[in-house]
Amino acid sequence: MARWNDVNADPYAIGSSLGSISAEHGIGVLKRNELPDVNDQVAMELMRQVKAMFDQLGIMNPGKVL
Repeated sequence: MARWNDVNADPYAIGSSLGSISAEHGIGVLKRNELPDVNDQVAMELMRQVKAMFDQLGIMNPGKVL
C-alpha cells in the first residue's frame, strides 16, 4: 500500500484520459476521492441520487458513492 500511487500512476493517467478510472465493478475506497477528477458535478450528483434512492437510510455500503 505504501507504493499504491507509484504503481497506479500510469494506469490511472491512461484511464482518466479515456474518461474512466474503473471497470464494471465500480469505484472502491482507494479511488473514491479521485472520482470527481473524471466525472463532472452533474454525474457525481446523479450517482449520489441513485444511491440514495436505493439506500434511503444510508446503511448499505456506508461511505460509498454508488
